Amino acid sequence: MRRPERASDGRQPAGRARRPGRRPLRRKKKAGRTARPAQAQAEPAPGRVAVGRIRRPWGTDGSLSVTPFASDSERLTRGTRVFVGGRRTVITSAHASGSAVVIRVDAVRRMADAESLRDALVEVAAGDLPPLPPGAYYHYQLVGARVRSTDGTDIGTVASVLETGSNDVYIVEPPDGGKEILIPALTAVVKQIDAAAGLITVDLPEGLV
Repeated sequence: MRRPERASDGRQPAGRARRPGRRPLRRKKKAGRTARPAQAQAEPAPGRVAVGRIRRPWGTDGSLSVTPFASDSERLTRGTRVFVGGRRTVITSAHASGSAVVIRVDAVRRMADAESLRDALVEVAAGDLPPLPPGAYYHYQLVGARVRSTDGTDIGTVASVLETGSNDVYIVEPPDGGKEILIPALTAVVKQIDAAAGLITVDLPEGLV
């Protein structure tokens, strides 16, 4: 989640005198280099978890406006070690701004550098995430898991996890590439999660598939 100076009395340093009657020479300004925005990063790197996506620069000091993923705004706090644009760095300040979180990291000090990070992911190492209580899982542990019914039918693969006000919803892609299946993460439906094996066993209500 980088001019020629005036004289001490405020005057410009003296230049070469011009001959009377001649128009002043104007130097062409050199075009400054503009940082090229990075290509949008679709997936986090192996061993990392995406906690937000950079919207745009914030101000002129290299700060970044970040859209947090789901409830991951608590990961975007001062002192957190993150990866921004593939570089490991530390968040030195953070504050909320509407639905975004504005962060500053020690690896980005200039607005031009921040501009090049539009649409880049803010990631954390999976090993840096705090452990969860039994029965709770991070979304990255569920995405890619196979979903199977209690009678052994292959239902598909978890493509993403949607957070709602009451419970999560697993968005599952069926093996035949058909329409996505939305499975509510309720105890009456989700019977077992084996994160290590990448397998979720469900008992789907009639008509859901």
